[in-house]
Amino acid sequence: PEVNRLREVVSGETLDSRPRMQELLRKIESSDIKAVLVKEPSRLSRGDLQDIGYLVKVLMYTGTLVLTTQGSYDLRDDRDREQFERELMRGNDYLQYQKKILKDGKLLAVKNGWYIGSYAPYGYKKVSVKDGRRTCHTLDPVPEEAEVVRQIFELYRRGVGSTTICEMLEKEHAKA
Repeated sequence: PEVNRLREVVSGETLDSRPRMQELLRKIESSDIKAVLVKEPSRLSRGDLQDIGYLVKVLMYTGTLVLTTQGSYDLRDDRDREQFERELMRGNDYLQYQKKILKDGKLLAVKNGWYIGSYAPYGYKKVSVKDGRRTCHTLDPVPEEAEVVRQIFELYRRGVGSTTICEMLEKEHAKA
């Protein structure tokens, strides 16, 4: 039935960050669900060993089968459980690898002078620059805002506290 079709739009790293997965686990623990149908085991959990262990225990102790496009897993069977755990760990390893690749790419972009944020910080505007066939973003100062930023730094350097700086800027009607 449609009520038992749980499609997760968010792909969190932990079971706690995946509300639909939590709902699935509650259904498995409290009802007569016999199996879970999923494209591949790694779609169930990309979490750490604790998350993987919890998921395996719930599926094993409730006798819930895991059905995938490659086959089925009955976690009460030692071989199936070991294979299932390996698949979950492989999914976790892949996620960690992808996060590293993305982090390295972001760091490289920043080292090359590109701005990767969505919004420019106060005192700057985000501008597009052509780099070969790519369009990259960098920051250009906004003169009137840049002066306010310099003033903030100078006041802070002199030992003026953040509350006092804010009060001074409000008196001068500086743009927030």
